[in-house]
Amino acid sequence: MLNTGDTVKGRYSIVRTIGGGAYGTVYLVSDSAREGESLAMKEMMEVKIPTEERSEAVQLFTREAEMLYSLSHPGLPWIFDFFSLEDSHYIVMEYIEGETLEERMKSHPGPCSWEEVLTWAEEICAILDYLHRRTPRPVIFRDLKPSNIMITVEGRIKLIDFGIARHFNPGKVKDTHCMGTPGFSPPEQYGTGQSDERSDIYALGTTLYYLLTKADMIQYSKRFTPLCTKSPTVPQWFEEVIMKCLSVNPGERYQSVRMLEKDLLMRIAGSNQGRLSAEMAHHLMMKSLSALAISSLKAVTAVTIMTFIMTAAFGISYCYLFDGILFYYALKGVILICFIFSAINCLIYNRVKWLRKYLLIPMIITLLLVASMASNFMRARGDGLLTACKSNLKNIGTAMEMYAHDNRGFYPQKLDDLTPQYLKTLPSCPVADKLTYHYVSVTEPVTCYTVYCRGKYHTPFHGTDMPEYDAVQGLYEK
Repeated sequence: MLNTGDTVKGRYSIVRTIGGGAYGTVYLVSDSAREGESLAMKEMMEVKIPTEERSEAVQLFTREAEMLYSLSHPGLPWIFDFFSLEDSHYIVMEYIEGETLEERMKSHPGPCSWEEVLTWAEEICAILDYLHRRTPRPVIFRDLKPSNIMITVEGRIKLIDFGIARHFNPGKVKDTHCMGTPGFSPPEQYGTGQSDERSDIYALGTTLYYLLTKADMIQYSKRFTPLCTKSPTVPQWFEEVIMKCLSVNPGERYQSVRMLEKDLLMRIAGSNQGRLSAEMAHHLMMKSLSALAISSLKAVTAVTIMTFIMTAAFGISYCYLFDGILFYYALKGVILICFIFSAINCLIYNRVKWLRKYLLIPMIITLLLVASMASNFMRARGDGLLTACKSNLKNIGTAMEMYAHDNRGFYPQKLDDLTPQYLKTLPSCPVADKLTYHYVSVTEPVTCYTVYCRGKYHTPFHGTDMPEYDAVQGLYEK
C-alpha cells in the first residue's frame, strides 16, 4: 500500500487515499506531467488476491483498463494511463468529484423522486447506447447498479467500474463466467444464457426500481412487486417502461437501448407536460440540443471532407463554385457554425476537457478548407495556368482589334462573331475547364468592351487579381 507523498512511475504523487477494497486501493494523485492535475489512480496488488483467483483478477483488471482506454464519452471516466510495476497493477483515470447513487440512497431517508430518476435514466440510456453501438464489437457493461453509477457535483451521470464488462460475441451461447450482482443482474448472467445489450436493460430496470422504492433487491430474483404498491407517485407510463425492462425472458424486454429511449420519450411527450419539473424539462431540451449539435457537426465535417476529396481527386474544374467570394463566406460560415455547436456541447457537459475534444472538429474542418483553397489557388497561379489564361485574353484582344479594323472601328456584338475568321475557336480558361470568357460591351454600336475570366481559382478570396482585357487599358488584373 502506498503512502501520502510517495511517487509512482516518477510522475504520480500520492495526495491521499480515496477508497479501497479487498484487493486494492484508489488514490488521489497529482500528475507532474500534466501540470499537477488531480487524477485518480486505481491499484491492484497481486499479493492480496488468493492464488487460485489471481490470474482471473489480473485479467479482468487489464481488460477494464484496455476497454476504458478505447472509449470516449462524457458519461465514462477518462483513462490517461495504465501500467504494471512488479506485482502491482495501476489504472490512472479522471478524478470524479461526487457520490455514487448507492451513497446518495444511504444518505437520504426515502427513495428518490420519479422526476429525478427519470432524468438519470435518460443519461444512463445515452451512455449504454454508446457502449452497445460500438463497432465492430459492442460493449456489454454487465454490472449496472447504483454503486457503479456516480453523480458528479455538476449533476451529471458517469458509469464506473468496468471490471466485468466485455465485448459481445454473437457466436457464443452462454457466458464463459457467471458474473454479476444478485438482485440487479439478469438471470442469463448466472448460466442460463449469454448476456447481451438486453442484459444491461434488465439491470437498468432493477436500478430504477431500487431508486424509486429503496427495496431489498435480493428478494426480487424472479418476480417484482408492482411498482405502484411501493411508490404510488410514479406515473403508470413510467412503471410500464420499467416493468418491461424487468421481464425475465430477454425477448420480452426492449431489444435495444435506443428502442427503450424512444419509447420513454414518446411516453413523456404523451403525458401531462405540466407534471414535469423544470429540471426535467431543461434536461430534455439540453439532450435534444446536444443531439442536434453533434449531428450538425458530423454533417458539416462530412460535406467538407467530401469537397476536399473531390477537389483533390477530380481536379479544380469540378469545384470552382467553392472558391471566390462564395467559398470565402462559406468558409467563415462553416467555421462559425462549428465553434457555436462546439460551445453548446461544452456548456451542456460543463467540461473543459470536452472543449478540447470538440474544438478538434472545427480545427480539422478549417485545416481541410484552407488546404483545399490554398492548393487550388497555388495550382492556378503557380504552374503557369494564370499565364496561359492571360495569353488567351491577349489573343482575344488581338482578334478584336483585327475585327475593328475591318468594321470601321466597331467591335463585335458578341465573341462568337470572331470565329472562324479572326479566331479558329474561342479559347476557354485553362483553370476552369469549359468556362468561356465573359464579354461586356457598353455602347451601341460597340466602341468599348471588356473581356474577363470567370475562373474563380485565379483568386483566393474576394475576386481580386482577375485577368481582364479591354479596348483602352489592354491586359490587366482587377
